[in-house]
Formats: sequence, C-alpha cells, structure tokens
Amino acid sequence: MLSSPKTFNESFSGSEQESRPIQGRVLVAEDNPSNQLVATYMLEHIGYQADVVNNGIEAIEALKREKYDIILMDCQMPEMDGFEATRIIRESEVGSLHHISIIAMTAFALKGDRDKCLKIGMNDYISKPVTIDVLKSKIEAVLSKDKDDDADENASPQIPGEEPSIAPKVIAELLKLEADGAHNVIDELTAIFLTDSPLRLESIKNAINEGNADELKHSAHALKGSCTVIGAMKMKEICFELEKLGSTSSLHNLSDTLSRLETEFLLVQRELTEKTWKK
Repeated sequence: MLSSPKTFNESFSGSEQESRPIQGRVLVAEDNPSNQLVATYMLEHIGYQADVVNNGIEAIEALKREKYDIILMDCQMPEMDGFEATRIIRESEVGSLHHISIIAMTAFALKGDRDKCLKIGMNDYISKPVTIDVLKSKIEAVLSKDKDDDADENASPQIPGEEPSIAPKVIAELLKLEADGAHNVIDELTAIFLTDSPLRLESIKNAINEGNADELKHSAHALKGSCTVIGAMKMKEICFELEKLGSTSSLHNLSDTLSRLETEFLLVQRELTEKTWKK
C-alpha cells in the first residue's frame, strides 16, 4: 500500500513544508512503521518528497504508477525483500534508458553486505540507524553519479556493555527533526515502541518455547528494527543474536539470552518513559 507523505508528516507546520524547496521524489520501501516515520521526516528535512511502501512487491507496483528519483530499499521485508525487488527492477530496465537509483538500508553493516547490495544492482548502502547528514550525502552522491565507496561510514562499532540503553546520537538526530518542525516525533516513536515491543517479546518467548525457528527469526528481526530507530542499541544487539540463532534453527539454551533481552527492555522502557535526555 502506497502511503502519502502527509500520513507521516502531520506534525510539520504547513509553512515549514512549503518554504523548503523540493529536491526530488523518493520511494521508501520499509516495513517497520517507526523506520517509515523517521525516514520520511528526514527526507522532508533535507528537501525530498516521500512515498512509503511496505515491501518489495508494493515498491515494484509503485514504480509502475509513479516516477521517482531514488528508492531507499530496506533489505529485509516480508513477502518480497529488497534484494529480490532490486533484481526484478534491474531486469525490467534492460534495454531501457531509464535506470532508477537504489540505496540499500539495513540494520547491520556486516562484512560482505555492501558487495551483496552492489552485486544485485543497488547503487549504495546505508546502515541503520541512519543520520540526516549521511542520508543527505548518500542521496546527493548517488544522484550525481559520484559513488561513495565507503558505504559503511555511518556504522559505529557496537561494543557490548559500553553503549547506553538509548544511544545519545540517535536521540540527537530525532531532536534535530523536532527542532525542524516534527514536534512530536520522539513521543510518537516512543508510543509505537512501548506498544509494539511487549508483543514482539511475547512472540519471541513463545517461539523459543515452541521451538519455532522461523517465528523467532521473524519476531527478533522486527523488534531489532524498532530498537534501531529509537536508539535501543543493546536491545538491538540481543535481537540480532536471536535472529541469527533463528536462521540456524539453534534454539537450545536461550533462557539467558531471553532474560537479557527482557531486562534491557525494562531499562529502555524506563529511559523512554522518564525522557532521561531532557535531564
């Protein structure tokens, strides 16, 4: 389903949107509502109009109806992921003069990910959480055909035990958006996270108890995406551990990992509720 930018930008005042020149039109292919919200706000911030779809199938259909300057393509989506969608898009362009630029988005900057993205036909790669400056520079570089070989420049090494529960740099980016007119974006994301996460945690727990590897992989991946956009980096790491275990069908002795995840959620919940960054 194609979503209008206004669906996600009602917190912007009309005068602020109208005063910013439109640099181009972007299709955001992303299934996580929080990531959709932030990506759209960020694109508005740097002057781009955005439409949102939830998976690769919807992205391909959207391209048949509308013309876009660039696609921000999440790599892992339900029904059709970003890799398969990109392959189909590139095949459809064979013999055509039109070639749409595609920037991959993924929650982790793993070795080999960039090569996989470029090999399938994507133009560049951004790891989440995305910052405004990196998003702007990547889009400008791709649209100007000035390829940036350092696709992982925005990926900070995650050192277990050293990062806070809520990453200050993620909150700083969200505060920039609020200062620019997205007045309630942190409250909106907090509400989404605190409503969705307990359900995801329950699904993860049930998957482990029932030995359902596919459900563990799916639920851990979904929760990982929510953690990324709100800056819950320790939770994100634990979700990634569980997602990998789900991929290998290794569901034994996960009680400690599940306990760490539940404990970290309580810490994140407290920080979000108390809004500790305002103190």
